[in-house]
Parts: sequence; C-alpha cells; structure tokens
Amino acid sequence: MILQLSAVDAYAQSWHSGRTVIRSDSILTIVGSVIDHVNNKLSEEVTSAHESAFWHAVNNAENGQIVRWNTGNHNGSVRISITMPSNDGYCRRVESSIVQSGVSRSFLDTVCYSDTARSWTFWNKY
Repeated sequence: MILQLSAVDAYAQSWHSGRTVIRSDSILTIVGSVIDHVNNKLSEEVTSAHESAFWHAVNNAENGQIVRWNTGNHNGSVRISITMPSNDGYCRRVESSIVQSGVSRSFLDTVCYSDTARSWTFWNKY
C-alpha cells in the first residue's frame, strides 16, 4: 500500500451529502439497511489511510488547510474548518471526505483536546 499525504492552503467545498434516513419497522427497510451497511463498509486500507490523514490534520494543520490521502484506488481529504477554545484546552471542527470504489462519503466531527488529560475526545459526531 502506498499512502500519499499532501497539504494545501485552500478552502474546500461543503462535504455534506445530505442523505435522508427514513426510519421504519418494515422488514424490507431493515433488510435494506443491513445490505446498505455491508456494501458501504470502509475497507481496512481506506480506514487506515483516512485515520492517518485525520490525526495528522488534527495535530498539525492550520484552519482551512486540507490534508489529502490517496492509496491508488481510493482517496480522500481532511480539512480543519475551525479551532475554538474549550474549558480545558481547545476543539477542532473537522470535515472529511472519502471516495471508495467511486462512492463518496462525507463526515463532520468535532474533536476536543484536554490539557489536563492530554488526550483527544470526539464530540458532536455527525
């Protein structure tokens, strides 16, 4: 596996997919949800590449900076949109995009660093 990380100083488009979720107790809906979950599961290669880029961006990138990754068959990007103070450290809003087998997904996370605990915690996971 070749992992390529690059950083650029540019703002990205909105990564929100706007997917609508319909809740139903219908057996067809439940079966469809299970099939959708299995078909959309991220491969280990994609998960590893994205996690590396995510934590590199969280720990090193400036606001607005994009960290891109590419494994050859799959690619993605991570962008720090804002850094804000918290009671015991600071929080960062992170926009991520992953393209696996031609299917694009987006994520919006908030991670907060605690100066006391010296660790990151996910908040408001979207």
